[in-house]
Amino acid sequence: MRPIHLQIAGLQSYREAQEIDFAALTGAGVFGIFGPTGSGKSTLLDAITLALFGKVERAPGGTQAIMNQAEQTLSVSFTFELGSGSGAKRYRVDRQFKRSGEQSILGSLCRLIHYRDGESVVLADKAGEVNQHIQDILGLSMADFTRAVVLPQGKFAEFLTLAGKDRRAMLQRLFHLEPYGDKLSAKTSARYKETDAALKELQAEQQGLGDASEAALAQAEARLAEAREAARVLRERLIACERRATELRAVRELQRERAAVAARRAALAAQAPHVAALAGRLARGAQAERLRPLVRRLAAAEAQLAQQRAAAAAAAEALAAAQGALAQAQAAQAAARDALAAQEAPLAARLEQLRQAAALAAELAQSRERLAVLAAEAERSRAQLAGLHAEQAREAELREKALQRQAQLKDELKLAEVPRAYRDRLQEALQEKRELDRLGKQYGEQQAELARRQAELERLKQSLAALELTEKEWESRGAVWLERLASLHTACFQTEQRLSALLGQIPDEISRLKSMQKQAERTAMANALAAHLHDGEACPVCGSSVHPKPAVERGELTAVQSGEDMHHTAVAQLERLQDDVRRRQLDLRQLLHALQAMEQQWNQAVDEEVRQPLSEKLSAHHEAAASLSAEFAGGTGVFADELQLLLDTSANELELARREAQQLQHALQTLLQEKRQLVKQRHDLDAREQTARGVYEAEAQKAAETRDLLQTLSSGWTNRFPDYRPEDVAALAERLKQQEQLADELKSRLDKSVEFLSAKQTRMEQLLQEVGEAEKQAVRITAEQQALQQHVDAQAERLYAWVGDEDAGGLASEAQTRLNELRTEAQRTAKLLEEMQSGYQESAKTESAVRQAAESARLALEEAEREWAQQSEAEGFSTVQEVSDALISPEQQQQWSAEVEAHGKLEHQLSARLAELDHELAGREVTDDMWEAMERELGECKAQDEAALQTMAKAERDWEDLQAKHRRWRELESKQTACRSELERLGKLQSVLRGNAFVEFLAEEQLMHVSRAASERLGQLTRQRYAIEVDSGGGFVMRDDANGGVRRPVTTLSGGETFLTSLSLALALSMQIQLKGEHPLEFFFLDEGFGTLDQELLDTVITALEKLHTDKLTVGVISHVPELRARLPRRLVVHPAEPGGQGSRISMEIM
Repeated sequence: MRPIHLQIAGLQSYREAQEIDFAALTGAGVFGIFGPTGSGKSTLLDAITLALFGKVERAPGGTQAIMNQAEQTLSVSFTFELGSGSGAKRYRVDRQFKRSGEQSILGSLCRLIHYRDGESVVLADKAGEVNQHIQDILGLSMADFTRAVVLPQGKFAEFLTLAGKDRRAMLQRLFHLEPYGDKLSAKTSARYKETDAALKELQAEQQGLGDASEAALAQAEARLAEAREAARVLRERLIACERRATELRAVRELQRERAAVAARRAALAAQAPHVAALAGRLARGAQAERLRPLVRRLAAAEAQLAQQRAAAAAAAEALAAAQGALAQAQAAQAAARDALAAQEAPLAARLEQLRQAAALAAELAQSRERLAVLAAEAERSRAQLAGLHAEQAREAELREKALQRQAQLKDELKLAEVPRAYRDRLQEALQEKRELDRLGKQYGEQQAELARRQAELERLKQSLAALELTEKEWESRGAVWLERLASLHTACFQTEQRLSALLGQIPDEISRLKSMQKQAERTAMANALAAHLHDGEACPVCGSSVHPKPAVERGELTAVQSGEDMHHTAVAQLERLQDDVRRRQLDLRQLLHALQAMEQQWNQAVDEEVRQPLSEKLSAHHEAAASLSAEFAGGTGVFADELQLLLDTSANELELARREAQQLQHALQTLLQEKRQLVKQRHDLDAREQTARGVYEAEAQKAAETRDLLQTLSSGWTNRFPDYRPEDVAALAERLKQQEQLADELKSRLDKSVEFLSAKQTRMEQLLQEVGEAEKQAVRITAEQQALQQHVDAQAERLYAWVGDEDAGGLASEAQTRLNELRTEAQRTAKLLEEMQSGYQESAKTESAVRQAAESARLALEEAEREWAQQSEAEGFSTVQEVSDALISPEQQQQWSAEVEAHGKLEHQLSARLAELDHELAGREVTDDMWEAMERELGECKAQDEAALQTMAKAERDWEDLQAKHRRWRELESKQTACRSELERLGKLQSVLRGNAFVEFLAEEQLMHVSRAASERLGQLTRQRYAIEVDSGGGFVMRDDANGGVRRPVTTLSGGETFLTSLSLALALSMQIQLKGEHPLEFFFLDEGFGTLDQELLDTVITALEKLHTDKLTVGVISHVPELRARLPRRLVVHPAEPGGQGSRISMEIM
């Protein structure tokens, strides 16, 4: 960035517009800004920042009290260039302000202009937009720009000799490094707690999904495959059954259709006589239809003949009337033509004479109006002369009074002026008092902020206490839930153990019954054999023919067979009950597994100190259930009726347990959700409490620094301003201000008096000229008035001779009206005659044409009668009425024809369809019994298929739900891995950021960058003789390369060497600050008191500064040292403001 031009007006000590041509100043690389203390040298820097950023850094609020007290407007305009690869870009910023209060101002104009290709383009015209564009273009904030452009050289000389710790602290303040450590540490801590809370939420959500592992997904897929295979087999069976049903349904439909077709054919045969009668009517109608055109033509001919005869009579009457009207029109036209010939010429002559009279009357009226105007002008001229004479007398009197008042004001001004030294001293005290007030206000605001932060900490502590109560209440509800879970688990476990014990006894009972059944079978076989043994016959088993002891008698055989059947029924019932018990046991185990899953979710969600006592209670319930199961295992004997009763009871208990489990699951999800919210609230409150505590400590430190500074300034007031008390400074300043305002007002009034006297003298001269001009105008008006009066009298005599006292215009209008009436009448009668002649000719033509048309109509009627006689005899009709009676309407004819045609087509279609149906049936027949059997079989297949589909759908839903849960389970697992990794990194980062280590590291790195850049710059200024290094303790040491690289402390440097080293450090720090910007700043201001330098050091300073020009750097040296002013060839001299007069002024000196 390179400055080009600056214009200021109304800013602080500058009243009138002042301009600075930086292009001329910066040509040599070094220029000086000189002027006495308080003249306004630093205000030039304020003008640049005000133009670019709309604020002045050292002014309260950025714009308070920056406008000159004697001005109402303030304006700044700054033109600068930015270098780039495509060439320099030039911009101009204009800002204007107006006063809105004693200290405050309000912006009235703001715009940013870009000069491009010879044109100026307005980039922004609003303050906010201009500020944003400037910051985007430069890449620097106002604070960064000010620190980079203004180099307080004395500060960097101090920086050179500071200890390492103090130097790092100064770097932290220069580059605002402190917030980085505090904010980064707070953000890291908050991020750690957020990540930890997110990890616990992920774990809780994963537990809520249940078993969604790979193995569970594989089992669900296997169950789905089995269900699909069973559904496929039943669907094939259903398809085969539906195919058979479709075939039978088709045969039944064909049977029904054949019966319906046969019935329709019989009904159609009954309509045959009616259809034949309709056919005869249609044939007679067709004959009458052929005579219809002849009948119509005969009637039309008769009507045409009557019409033409009536028209001939009417035409003859119209011809006679037209002949009479023609005669009347000829007479009227002759009378009008004679009247016009007699009166037209005299009327035209009179009209011409009256036109001339009217023109003369108009001219006479204008002349009289001009006479009236001249009379009024003469009166005004006389009044104007009188007024000018009176004004001459008044102006002379006012000028004399103004001269007396001017002398009086000069005397008052001498008494009101204030000595400059007193004003400057009081201004310094006022600035010091304002700084004390500002620090006091700032300290009060900081104390209020500390109180607010303390209150915020108390509110956070109260919120944490309330959260602890909520957590305890949640633990109480969790204990109640866990008690319900333990009771349900115990009940289900006892039922399952009872069923397990019974299930172990059932096989023994079945074995016993089967053994008894086998014994009964053997007994039955023996009885059956004994029943068929007879003495003398061989036994089929042993072959003996002697049977001394048969097994049983005949009556016992029936009892044995009855016992065998009873044993078989009991075994079958026990086997069925065994299957039911196994299914019930499986349901109970699944429910117990779900309860254990809920218990695992609970254990994973709660903390160890909460989980331990509740887990002990749950273990006690499990031990009690296990002891009861041992008692069940010791039982003996089982009966089918008792087993069935137990199954019924367990079914009811299982249903109730499932409902209770669903309620527990819902309550668990609610508790887990509340727990996640409580954990999140806990982490949020902890993070907020830690952040608030850190902010409170930082604010407390700032308040302490402000208090120390306030105490320092207060204690030093007596030494600096022993003549003033701080509480009296404002009143003294106000009194001084009032006195200066009085002086300014007197000066203003003196200036106005000079202007007033000058204006009065000018006005008296003007009045003298105006009196002469008014007298000449009066003489001219009188001469013109007399000549015009003579001309008016002559015109009035001529007009009276032509028209007398009457109006010439009215007479001319009457004559013109009479002439127009005669001409109009002649034209009307001529036109009427033409119309009557034309009407008579048309009537004659019409009468001849009508007579001819009547004769033609008579001949046409005779021809039609002859043709009717011939054709009616051929068709068998004697009169026209017979034809009309035989005619059929088109709708009726169409209806009857369609009916006859439809009857024939339908008869043919029905016969063909009966043949087709007989062919398709081919002798097949389906009875109602066959169809009912088929429907029963189809219903059974559909029911089985529907059940299989429901089973498969349930398996698919279970698999899809598990698959979705598995995907979410994997996502949660991946997110947990990422969260654990991030937690590990954040933990390491927290350990790194603990304390002030990170800010110290940044300061050390910044110090290394600055030292390298400063060393390179110092080498350029000293021809590579000196270099700057940083020792292990963070202090600067000088490397003397001219003496073999010997290192020595910076305290051994001479005055010139110290200046060059400090300048190098200043430039390096400025360049580091500029790294934030888009373009380098090619200029800076060196604000240094050079009064302590001798002539030799001044030469060293000037030489060093001139060398900077080779790096395209321009240096503006702000000083009031005369020796330095004499050494710089290009100078900007600031002249201080005059008391009560001109503001600060700027002049340029170029040698």
